Amino acid sequence: MAVGSQIPIGSHSRIEGFDKCARHIENLIDSSELLHKRYIASIPLSILAFEETAKLQFIQEHLKSGKDIEIDEWKNLTHSNKTHNLKSTRIYDKSIQSMNEMPEEEYLIHAYINKNLGLVSDPLTHEEAKKPKENVLRVLRSYNKIKQDCLYLDWRHSQRFSIYTSVNKVQKKALSTVFLTMTKLSLSAIIRENKWIEIPPVGTKEFEEYMKDPIVCRERELVKSTKEPSFIQMVEIVHKIIDQHYQEIKS
Repeated sequence: MAVGSQIPIGSHSRIEGFDKCARHIENLIDSSELLHKRYIASIPLSILAFEETAKLQFIQEHLKSGKDIEIDEWKNLTHSNKTHNLKSTRIYDKSIQSMNEMPEEEYLIHAYINKNLGLVSDPLTHEEAKKPKENVLRVLRSYNKIKQDCLYLDWRHSQRFSIYTSVNKVQKKALSTVFLTMTKLSLSAIIRENKWIEIPPVGTKEFEEYMKDPIVCRERELVKSTKEPSFIQMVEIVHKIIDQHYQEIKS
């Protein structure tokens, strides 16, 4: 029997923990938005909020499965030496795992519905969705180092380096905008999936309620903003920054 600090995190604590974790992330996002034009302060807050969405997803998985969270599981996610990189890539890694476990027919139904809802831009084929994208992983693996480079001055390649001193204003704006938007999308998707474990069948009353749900509508607007040419250009700028300054980060 588990005793003391090793008692698993049970159902009531998981429900309460999900709500508190979501509010904590929302607070970090609000703070990042307030400081959006002071890019060096906004960027690390958005990254920190994104890392926290990995915890939210972890709790949500256990709410869905009904399983208690073992203390060692929680510590591995929150207190291990590689916890920052683990949290940055966890949601993407889990999405790839889910795609590989999902039958193609089920994937195509979800892709069709999500596209018509505006929750995805252009759905990938099932085979494409099952393969991790190295350019996405490269960005995610850079999150923790970028966060540090906003807060600390480093010495790199025989010269001083920080986001403040070594990245121009247009690049800072791109980092701030892209990271903030992707964090909002991550949070919105987890909250939606926690409320709507399954998308109701098209044509039902439940589906109409799903379509009108403020969570779904907000996520749809966020996805729409990522299709704007200005946002796409900022994503390209972020990739160039990472190619230039963070190529050495592998995992």
